Amino acid sequence: MPRSWLMEKVVRRVVREELERAKSDSAEYCQSCIGDALKDVVQQVCSTEDAVQKPTEALELANNDSPHLARSIGKSMVKNDTRNLHLQLRNKLSLPLFTGKKLEGDGGAPISVALIDADSGDAVTSGPEASIKLDVVVLEGDFNKDDGENWAREEFENYEVKEREGKRPLLTGNLQVKLKAGVGELGDMIFTDNSSWTRSKSFRIGLKVASSYGKNTRIREAKTDAFSVKEYRGQGMNYF
Repeated sequence: MPRSWLMEKVVRRVVREELERAKSDSAEYCQSCIGDALKDVVQQVCSTEDAVQKPTEALELANNDSPHLARSIGKSMVKNDTRNLHLQLRNKLSLPLFTGKKLEGDGGAPISVALIDADSGDAVTSGPEASIKLDVVVLEGDFNKDDGENWAREEFENYEVKEREGKRPLLTGNLQVKLKAGVGELGDMIFTDNSSWTRSKSFRIGLKVASSYGKNTRIREAKTDAFSVKEYRGQGMNYF
């Protein structure tokens, strides 16, 4: 017997039974029953292998019998469609690092960042998020959150490091990245100060969505491994 026919039968039976039960009681009890029916319908529909298609069938069927039930199912479906996005650095920094030395990736390659859908692991190559601007910041090296953790933006920003009083900006150069089809490359940047004066004696490079971007979608920041920056005492290194 086709699964779609069975699901249609189950959904219609549950909605019919709950509506009949609600008719014999108060309006308040009716609303409660419909809420229970929603839970039963969504649970039964989403337990099948065709979980993406079945909620749509449930919404269409519920529309015929109960507009209230249909609205509730619709809200549930919208909530489940929330995207889980994060930034990911595609290569590591070339070490060691000295003041006045341009930051590069391993082997002298540009440092690359991509926008990733955490649920699928795929790069996000289309949509408004795939062309956003990112800010490059310096973090304390002891921001030890695992890359799999979903920290808050405020927590990330609490670890940002600024220059020492009376010093030049800690990191200079091109401190913004524009994503194109979900991928971007960091520009030329140098450290103007060493990391020995910080509490962790080390830094991280962090990337976050620029403040100009709307906050409807949360995009988790990216960060490098911790590294130290040593003072360069030789000649021939020029700041930007």
